[in-house]
Amino acid sequence: MKKLLLLSALFVFACSADLFAQDYMKMRKKELRIEHKKNLNELNNNINEKNLLVFKVDSLNRQLNFLLQRISFLDSNINKVQVDLQLAIENSNSMNNRIKELELELSDSNMIVSDLQTEILVYKTDSISNGRTYDELRNSRNFETFLSYFILTAYSEQSIDSLILNSSTLITKFTDSNIKFGRFNNPGAMCVLFSSGDYGMDFPNMAPSPKMSNISFYENKSPDGGFCEEASSPNGVYYKQIYDLPENGTYEPISNTGDWEYKIIPEPYSIRNSKKMEVNILMDNFISAKLYFVEYKNKWVLLYKDDCDCGA
Repeated sequence: MKKLLLLSALFVFACSADLFAQDYMKMRKKELRIEHKKNLNELNNNINEKNLLVFKVDSLNRQLNFLLQRISFLDSNINKVQVDLQLAIENSNSMNNRIKELELELSDSNMIVSDLQTEILVYKTDSISNGRTYDELRNSRNFETFLSYFILTAYSEQSIDSLILNSSTLITKFTDSNIKFGRFNNPGAMCVLFSSGDYGMDFPNMAPSPKMSNISFYENKSPDGGFCEEASSPNGVYYKQIYDLPENGTYEPISNTGDWEYKIIPEPYSIRNSKKMEVNILMDNFISAKLYFVEYKNKWVLLYKDDCDCGA
């Protein structure tokens, strides 16, 4: 009986073990299938990532090749531009040399022309024998010609202050008895017009001016600087038309006080509507003479010489 029970128990255990083994195998197969599927998914993902990387690498290689071609093209253009630039520099240097040569030729030509003009004016000056020829030089349509004649006659190698003090005919023939010639000077803070006597020349400059043989004229211009500081403009004669003459004033005594007062004197009525010219002679970077001319009865007349200094 015991054996029978033992055999029965062994049989039941054997059957249970077999069932358990079958269940275990089923579970293991399922896990293996899941694991296998997971591995396949990972493998597919890796393959996709690899393909994507391969695509990106190919794309980068194509971009690199394009950039290399572009660099090669730019290098070629740079080399060409450098060659063209070198040729342009050589041509520019050649042109600059030619320009300098032409400038020298032009300067020489201008000097020759200036010398010829001076010779012509000197010839005219020496040839003047009657008032008619002199009147022609005063013609208002030829102010520069008249001015050249004036400078060669009364300024070049002359002391214009000495001519004024001594009433030399070299200066008086450029004035008119109907219009008083005057000289501006500033004995004090104000610039005053002197029209007689010594013309306010406490210390006249009796030294003659240098010879002006190569005169450069600058029409409708004034020098830049040259009054109290060196001019940046070239030396020469600057002239321009003006519409207002310098303020004309004088000091007059105040009765019963012993004091003086400055009074403005209006310009002569006879020249209010006349053509007026201002002339600045620039020598050695400073204005050596400032003159005013007025057209009166179809002649140019010397009206003022302005010798006011920086203190005015």
